[in-house]
Amino acid sequence: MFGLATSRIVGKHFLHILSWIYVAGVVANVVGRFWPGIRVPTFLVIAISMCATAISIMIRELRGGRESTVTVALGHLAPLIIGVAIVLLLADIIAHVAVEQVAEPIRIWGIMFWVVGYATIVRDFHHKQKLEEDLKNKPGDAGDKNI
Repeated sequence: MFGLATSRIVGKHFLHILSWIYVAGVVANVVGRFWPGIRVPTFLVIAISMCATAISIMIRELRGGRESTVTVALGHLAPLIIGVAIVLLLADIIAHVAVEQVAEPIRIWGIMFWVVGYATIVRDFHHKQKLEEDLKNKPGDAGDKNI
């Protein structure tokens, strides 16, 4: 089962993951020169989101192009992480400019927005996949014509 084609796909995507980690390090160093306190979060956001996307693509290629709930969840993890990071960044800027009481609801509602959106995307894909399986495996006629 683990043949040459599988090794090629895994090796290719492993190099993509390593290159994204390198790019994340370079971007984090550039950002860290202007804002030192955000160097590590920048690295983590870029590295984790791009690695999750690369792993999602690798799993999809290994499965022959078929989507699964895991690939959809990993593929949509990057917008979730980046969105939450932007919300936290904006809330911190607002906390420095205005008062902390204004920034706290922005943090809470912003994170809730991104997490609920992510959960909705994954849930909808899972339900769509189960519906297609049920329709494909339905015994008897494809549907009642009288209804």
